[in-house]
Amino acid sequence: STRNPGIKSVLSIVGEARRKEATLHQNLVIDALLRVLEGLDLASGYLADTTPRDDPGMIPSSLVEALNYGITHPGVGSEVAGYPAPKRLFELSTILSVLAQFLIHGVITRYVAGITSRSNRHDRRQIVGSALYMLFSTQAAAIGAANYVGRPFVTGFFENKCLSYSVMGLLSVALLSISGVSTYLMKKLAITPMPPKLQQVLTASFLADFVLSVLAARLAEKVFNPGRFDARWQK
Repeated sequence: STRNPGIKSVLSIVGEARRKEATLHQNLVIDALLRVLEGLDLASGYLADTTPRDDPGMIPSSLVEALNYGITHPGVGSEVAGYPAPKRLFELSTILSVLAQFLIHGVITRYVAGITSRSNRHDRRQIVGSALYMLFSTQAAAIGAANYVGRPFVTGFFENKCLSYSVMGLLSVALLSISGVSTYLMKKLAITPMPPKLQQVLTASFLADFVLSVLAARLAEKVFNPGRFDARWQK
């Protein structure tokens, strides 16, 4: 503030306060979604009689760490002193967005657990575990992309290289391994080989989970908080 005397100093302080407030809201929503999905993943694995994986795998773990770093250490966005931070944590657009994401992730998790547990193969438990493991990686990427605070408070999604690259990396690893396209990733992550038809269904399910959750978040914002939606795309 000493470098920006007078009005500029006030605007700088107000802008920083609004950035922190908006980022706090973002972190609370993301953390809540991840914690609930972790519980849902464990419950689905338990109901499907599969053993949770103790080793999360080096590749997804490093990408999740990069994702978290990109979310918690974004660059400064455009001037936000004139743009208000959310007035309250539970705004209608936020509530509907979170509920829609819960519903989408929950339905697809139960669907994936159900369709993989119907197999008559002796390694059925491993198939369920592999599918849920990769699904959670996809959902972590979706939560980061859908709930990132973005502009005008901090840098945009694609400008935040750490975040955008880790989201694309998580999604790519999940799709390439679960579809069987990359045998290297399957071996590296100990993904159990699956029938081609099941691979196709799971690949489509993973894509649907990511796309629908991101679209639901943006649609809720567009309808119930259009000013925030428009500001997100401004340079």
